[in-house]
Amino acid sequence: MLIITRIISALSAGVIQVTLLTLAAVLAASGKQGSSIATVIMGNSTALVSAAISISSIYIIIFLALAAWYSGTPIQFQLISLAPAASGIVLSLHSAIGQVGMAAGAGIVGGLL
Repeated sequence: MLIITRIISALSAGVIQVTLLTLAAVLAASGKQGSSIATVIMGNSTALVSAAISISSIYIIIFLALAAWYSGTPIQFQLISLAPAASGIVLSLHSAIGQVGMAAGAGIVGGLL
């Protein structure tokens, strides 16, 4: 069950990022796709660190961050407690599964768009 929640979290992150970047490339004029993708990436980064973020936006960002990453530490603790002698291997596999989930989410959305 713990691995399933990690996969769902990773798929969500991959889906959102790929969707934003794909839309930027599709909506851009011919020859301007790279520039539009860079603008989206810079916009995401700026939105997270901007001092002009409203209070409601801060609550939304906090909620999304907690929803995306709250399960990492408890899952890692549970995995280590199940196999303390192989904690390095177990944590490596946990990380690899997260990366596979993100790649799968990116592939699914890329295929749909």
